[in-house]
Amino acid sequence: MLKKVINNILHVKINDLKLKGNLIKTLKIGIVLIVLSVVNIILNGFSFGWISNLTRDYNSYELIFLVLRIFLFATIEELIFRVIIQKSIYDATNKTKKDAIITIIVSSIIFSLFHLVNAVSDYSKSEIIMQMWSTCIAGIYLGSIYMKTENWLGCAIIHTIHNISVGIVCSLEGEVSNVILYNITYAFNNIEEIILLISSIYILKKIKLPKESEDLKNET
Repeated sequence: MLKKVINNILHVKINDLKLKGNLIKTLKIGIVLIVLSVVNIILNGFSFGWISNLTRDYNSYELIFLVLRIFLFATIEELIFRVIIQKSIYDATNKTKKDAIITIIVSSIIFSLFHLVNAVSDYSKSEIIMQMWSTCIAGIYLGSIYMKTENWLGCAIIHTIHNISVGIVCSLEGEVSNVILYNITYAFNNIEEIILLISSIYILKKIKLPKESEDLKNET
């Protein structure tokens, strides 16, 4: 199995990286993470009272460049962890629903472990563990979307919006300007991963894999 996966990774072709699936459909399926990210930005923004200062701190060109840079990183990660690693693992299986679930979990764990690179930064151990946990959950969600649509560009856009949200929230400093909103935000952050897990299960239930379609034909 491992040998097969490694062989698949080593023999990835340019054709495998071509855009497939429907972009709009992918974004619609990923609407949960998009909404959660936007709500997270708004709640944290008003909690710390920095939204009114955002345009003052950054000019439009800097904001555009920042978004493009984040999109580039998200795209590279989607190509590596979804298109190459997840697909290589899945292609080495019998392509059943169970194989799809295991593939998504394994590739998401690898995606999460990749963020151990933050261990050499100023992050504390608890912050690294929390980031790895949230990254793994986000990986499961994005992996489920990619398994259903095979559209890596849509996943990269969703990933970008999520990264912008995380980047903004992690950079927040100063005193809390609205205690009630801050408490709501704290509660929201605690249930965010649960919402993503439930959404991932829903997406996986809706997936119709080629293997299952063949089995249904054989039964009839």
